[in-house]
Amino acid sequence: MSLFLSTADFMYFYSLSLPDAMISIVSMIRRGSVIVSFLFGALFFREKNLKAKAFDLALVLLGMIFLYIGSK
Repeated sequence: MSLFLSTADFMYFYSLSLPDAMISIVSMIRRGSVIVSFLFGALFFREKNLKAKAFDLALVLLGMIFLYIGSK
């Protein structure tokens, strides 16, 4: 697990070092991992309050969509 986290951090900081990198887009891609966490918690850990967490996830995704639209 630490290998994946270290690789993800390296790729994140490398992409920010590129001259044409837009931090809003790079950050949006990094925050997309919330979807994986939500699905993993729902399917494997049988977490409670999925409706409230799904609503929060929808707000995060909506923010990501607005960032994408605003970057064009």
